[in-house]
Amino acid sequence: MKSNIFKKLSNNNLARNVLIVASGTAAAQIIALILMPIITRLYGPESYGKLGVFITVITILTPISTMALPSAIVLPEKDSESRAIARLSLIIALLVSTILSLVFIAANDLLVNLSTFQNLGNLIWFLPLALLFTSCQDVYTQWIIRKKEFKDLSKVSVSHSLLNYGTQALIGFKYPFTYILIAIHTIGIFVRALMLYYFSKDIRSTSLKSDRNSKPSALRILRKYYDFPMYRAPEMLLSAISQGMPVILLSTYFSLTIAGFYTLTRTVLAIPINLLGSSIQSVFYPHFNEAVLNNSKTTSLLMKPTLTLLYVGLVPLVLTIFFAPFAFSLVFGDEWYEAGKYAQWLSIWFLFTLVSRPSISAIPVFKLQGWLLIFELISTIVKILALFIGYYYFNNPIVAISLFSITGSLAFLILILKVFKHAATLDNKIK
Repeated sequence: MKSNIFKKLSNNNLARNVLIVASGTAAAQIIALILMPIITRLYGPESYGKLGVFITVITILTPISTMALPSAIVLPEKDSESRAIARLSLIIALLVSTILSLVFIAANDLLVNLSTFQNLGNLIWFLPLALLFTSCQDVYTQWIIRKKEFKDLSKVSVSHSLLNYGTQALIGFKYPFTYILIAIHTIGIFVRALMLYYFSKDIRSTSLKSDRNSKPSALRILRKYYDFPMYRAPEMLLSAISQGMPVILLSTYFSLTIAGFYTLTRTVLAIPINLLGSSIQSVFYPHFNEAVLNNSKTTSLLMKPTLTLLYVGLVPLVLTIFFAPFAFSLVFGDEWYEAGKYAQWLSIWFLFTLVSRPSISAIPVFKLQGWLLIFELISTIVKILALFIGYYYFNNPIVAISLFSITGSLAFLILILKVFKHAATLDNKIK
């Protein structure tokens, strides 16, 4: 029986590739889970709150940094065109990071008075570097996904997790300071980008020679993939704002400690998403794109991973709802008990985040970027209002987070239904 199951998996390229990525991600997450109880006891909620604000700012700026062009690297039939997209993405990222540095120099006094940057203080000088390194790793990740070198992605995930969390724990014993935490995080992004660059052999070995005569111009790339900077980038920006806004608002309206509780909760609940959701999304995206290019039906292709993620996600959801406060205080320390209360509500939103991954992968393939932009704009406004109501009318972070989780879950459900409806419409046109 077991041999038959493994035989079927080995003959299924999609399932096999998902297992390859998931195994590397699982190892990386295990390393994180082993070391995080040490790290949380060393640095404390306030340091985690500042780290959460720092990561949120980077996440919000990343779509602007690359204009979402790395997401298009998988799509072209020719490698020369994909290399041109990668080059253009890196050039834009370098320009944006340079401009951001100049803005910080010219308007430092003004920025310090803003609540978000006030919470970071001098740590804002890490932002331009972290933004550039994040943009680079996005480009090289998409190239490796295009080449379907999923084993390399797994190697990078494990190595980065060991380096990042291991260094935080080791140095934290002697220097448990916030700037150390953020400096290590920034260096970790840089090292991850270097490792991804190393494994992106094809992108660097021929990009300057064999593609010289055939590579498309930057203007041609922007014209052909205009929907990415025009629709995808603003949508990703809005998505980053809607997901990161709790950290910003909690640190502004309540305290950095409250933001730290949320940051740890988000990190822990993201583990199944990183383990399964991202693994399936990385493999599913090029696989789904090929199916559409071959004029194949896509509804059943969407249904299988969506239902799989739903079934798998229900178990941790139930466990989190019943046991999260006790588990958080036991594993991470007594001062993190409150974070477990946040997890009880946020687990609902994270379940829908997990289940939506295949549908989100299908959106650029279906060219639904314009719809997604409008949808993300509306849902972001609604989620920010939910947080504000929790603060203004209840002055309670748990109420704010619960309202945010419910509205976010409903938004993901609407997105999934829209993508499935579009897939069914296209399937009906195929004879």
